[in-house]
Amino acid sequence: MFRPSSVKGGSFEVGNKYGDRTSCMVVFDDVFIPWERVFVFEDLKAARDVVSYFAPSHRCVGAACKAGFIDSMAEAASLMLKTSGLEGVSVLQQKVAEMVAVSEGAFAISVGAAVKGANYSGCWLPHFQMANAGKVIGIDGFAKALMNLVDISGGIIGTSPSEFDLEIVGDFLQASEKFTAEQRFKIVKFIEFWATSSHLVGAFHGGGRLLLPP
Repeated sequence: MFRPSSVKGGSFEVGNKYGDRTSCMVVFDDVFIPWERVFVFEDLKAARDVVSYFAPSHRCVGAACKAGFIDSMAEAASLMLKTSGLEGVSVLQQKVAEMVAVSEGAFAISVGAAVKGANYSGCWLPHFQMANAGKVIGIDGFAKALMNLVDISGGIIGTSPSEFDLEIVGDFLQASEKFTAEQRFKIVKFIEFWATSSHLVGAFHGGGRLLLPP
């Protein structure tokens, strides 16, 4: 019925202007590497250590990263409640509070893992177990926050039209008299980005699966 939300050229809806987390597959085929640039050769233990040391470092900062993501979603959820005229509904307020709580928890674990770390061959690495805990809490919290955000927002984030159709459906999109249909629509599009992007997949696999440290 309506034009897709990826249509470009509008005043504020220009596709996914918030970006997305993306990765790629790199294939090294017939690549020449000078020996002076070869740091590990046929040393399985060294290769394993590099990966093992990378994982807790990534998971430590990743927990703080998830806290930032959740903060953004919590603010969006709060604004969505206001634009929908539901800011006084206690059960929905509780969902926002849960999002804030898991964000603070993930960030606290990240800080703790960094502070409780140790020196490994001249390189400071976070506490392995705490960093892994941050990974678990961060991902569980991210998923929970995303569920709360979707629950608070309603089905409109999956069925919203394009900004180019606001003149047709604007009267139906306005909820609270304190906000215009366009203002509500903008926050809907921001939440649509969180709910339909690849962030959850990237967060789950970032830093590798939950492997035990050496």
